[in-house]
Amino acid sequence: ESLVGEGLKRLRAMESGGPPRPRDVRALIGLGRCRLAQGDVVGAETYFRQALEIERRFRKPGHPRIALAEAALAEATEAGAAASSR
Repeated sequence: ESLVGEGLKRLRAMESGGPPRPRDVRALIGLGRCRLAQGDVVGAETYFRQALEIERRFRKPGHPRIALAEAALAEATEAGAAASSR
């Protein structure tokens, strides 16, 4: 729970104009996973997309961290597709 709180603080700092940092990705992925576990696919995708954008900005193409962020986004996208087909 304290990690989620820390993630929210970092997210608010980013939203208020603070620069995104690679270390913010972990918080964004964690928040996205929390949203996904709550069934909020759209919220999860938002966090995962932000994480992926940061990773792509700071990492070279093919970096494993980019792949991890892409996998998280794919998980949410698949969950959304499964939910809409029910």
